[in-house]
Amino acid sequence: MITEPCCPGRTVTKRISIGGREIGITGLDDVLDAGFRLGLSHETAIRDAMMRELRERNYVPRGAEKEYEDGIWAAFSEVRDRRMKGLSDREPTCRCGETGPGGN
Repeated sequence: MITEPCCPGRTVTKRISIGGREIGITGLDDVLDAGFRLGLSHETAIRDAMMRELRERNYVPRGAEKEYEDGIWAAFSEVRDRRMKGLSDREPTCRCGETGPGGN
């Protein structure tokens, strides 16, 4: 499940698994939305669109492109599957101690 911060005005960095490690991705929602905008396009087209968006916002180390692409695809697939089941695709979590979505 993708977790997200609750604090408005802050840069949103969400953590996903990439190459077996948890990596912070800035603008993950926008990266995934780049894939969702393509609808039922071929997987390769969706992966390419998401990687373009990812590179605009994040550093992708040379030699790790495939791991990042696979990690983004896994996050995309998880969100897509949850949406298809009618479940929430995000789990709001506040880590800053402020009250907000997911905070008490």
